[in-house]
Amino acid sequence: MKHEFTYNNLIRERLLKKKEKISEEKLVLFAKQDRRNFKYLYEAYYERIFLFLLRRSENENLAQDLTQQTFVKAMLNIEKFEFKGFPFSSWLYRIGLNELNLYYRSNKKKRTISIDNDELPELVEELPSESNPNLSNENLIKAFNFLSEAEVTLVEMKYFEKRSHQEISEILGISVANAKVKLHRVIKKMKNKIIESSENK
Repeated sequence: MKHEFTYNNLIRERLLKKKEKISEEKLVLFAKQDRRNFKYLYEAYYERIFLFLLRRSENENLAQDLTQQTFVKAMLNIEKFEFKGFPFSSWLYRIGLNELNLYYRSNKKKRTISIDNDELPELVEELPSESNPNLSNENLIKAFNFLSEAEVTLVEMKYFEKRSHQEISEILGISVANAKVKLHRVIKKMKNKIIESSENK
């Protein structure tokens, strides 16, 4: 008990006074030694996980529930987490995505993807040019319907959320090179579907 008390006071003192920044590795270590310390990881990452899930669910209450489930699952399994070249947040993102996908599968619902016009330019550049009659909003939506949930997530992160390949690799727990390859394949798949849709009209 004395050992746990020392760690609790150490974290509280450093965080509140902000005299010393505690590394992610130490916060995880402290949480493993005493789950009560997990609250500091919760406070550090709650907002970004919530916004990540809100973007995908477009439902604040659902996003809050999924975020809570994500952190509960992370806390219960904190002893299993190991640093393998990716930040702790990447583990949380993956748990969150799994919870989101499980929700839609369990409720037999299909996730709706909202696309704002100001999010399209970079994606449009990767697809047939806007002067090409093959590219229309209708064909773009049809192309999305042929993507798996994992493929949609890649497109969302790269073109709608403007995340770097490094960020995507960290969230998905894959190498940067693998993230680039996967994105290239998704864009190629979308191009083919857009062309097919145009030819079948």
